[in-house]
Amino acid sequence: MNRACFRFNLRPIFIIVLFCFVGVAPYIPYFRIFNAFGYGDLVVTGIFLLAVCKIEIRLTFISFLPLLLFIISIISLFINVSGGYYSGVGLFGVAKWVYFFILTAVISNKYSSIYDLRNVLLGAYVGILLSISLTWVKWSEAPVFLNSVPMLHLQAFSDDFVINRNYVGFFVSIGVSVSTAYFFLSKNIVEKTFNAVILLSFFVTSLLTFSKGAWVTSIASILVLFLLVGKPLEKLMFSFFLIFCVPILLSVDSVVNNEFVQKIDQRITGSESTNAERLNYILDAATVFLNNPLFGIGPGGYREATRHYSLNSTSDPHNALLWVAAEMGVFALIIVTWLFCSLFLYFRRGLSSSSVKLVAFSFLLPVLFNIPFHGLPISMKYIWILLGVYISLLKNGIIYGPIQTGLVVPPSDRMS
Repeated sequence: MNRACFRFNLRPIFIIVLFCFVGVAPYIPYFRIFNAFGYGDLVVTGIFLLAVCKIEIRLTFISFLPLLLFIISIISLFINVSGGYYSGVGLFGVAKWVYFFILTAVISNKYSSIYDLRNVLLGAYVGILLSISLTWVKWSEAPVFLNSVPMLHLQAFSDDFVINRNYVGFFVSIGVSVSTAYFFLSKNIVEKTFNAVILLSFFVTSLLTFSKGAWVTSIASILVLFLLVGKPLEKLMFSFFLIFCVPILLSVDSVVNNEFVQKIDQRITGSESTNAERLNYILDAATVFLNNPLFGIGPGGYREATRHYSLNSTSDPHNALLWVAAEMGVFALIIVTWLFCSLFLYFRRGLSSSSVKLVAFSFLLPVLFNIPFHGLPISMKYIWILLGVYISLLKNGIIYGPIQTGLVVPPSDRMS
């Protein structure tokens, strides 16, 4: 009688769990150690140090982009502190670039197969799903309503769990986009239904943040993905829903809660003061940048800079590129702009033939669309996870690749 040999591969589970912890939103207090640095980041740092000791790290020029930003931050820090301009410089704003270098180096060196990279992205997606699920659970302990409509907004709990609609909206919009990609990758009705339910849950959550940035980003990401990778029948059904069904639903009180529709309408049409405030932030950031064009006013020094120039006092200009320009100057702005453009052009190619590129592109879209609304696109880990995936694919000569589905790929299926 032959002995059956069973081998249980823990590697994919480890990767998914690890990047789930890395991808969890930093406002969730249960998984972080300090600031936005969490337990997953600690493990990633340990993997990096171990790989360095074993001389297993191979770096390309692109791998050093976060370190270039670190060097620029140090120069900016030295110039502004030694000049006595601003005292409130955030040291974490300098140190984070070192971690982003470590994160991209680990992904691009330790996870070289299509299988591993898919699990890296899946883990980050699960992290976002976990974050929003925990947000709803926490919200239920002290729910906030806009009249009778639930709203995910400002709640500060004793355990440092803070729910802010604009902050939460950033992560929700990524969930909307990535769940759309997984919907397209589904190969049977069960998978499609499962991913459609998750997509609907993310989208409803996006609406209930009452964040216009989250609405614009979520809808724009869905539209772009439908246009680029949707099948003709899917595009037709989606267009029919937008043109005919949505107006009907919004006009029939018996189908839709009229108060909810009114609140949506008020948020869209009644935000003149908010829009004016955002415009002022843009003009203020431009003023700060033009007065400090080379190396900015120092990481974490934006609030004090606005006070120095008698502008609207805020910690950031709610715009990723302007934030980088104001705090670190034109050289950092060029690097970050090049990074965004390079990732977009690379992942955009071959969407229909590579599941890794499709999922990566679905992560990238909401990050790009959020640039006018947040500093988060560059300060969160997702863009650096994508940079690691990008470097790993480039190092292995992958421009176009076959669609890979499921979680089981033979170990021999490696990039060459």
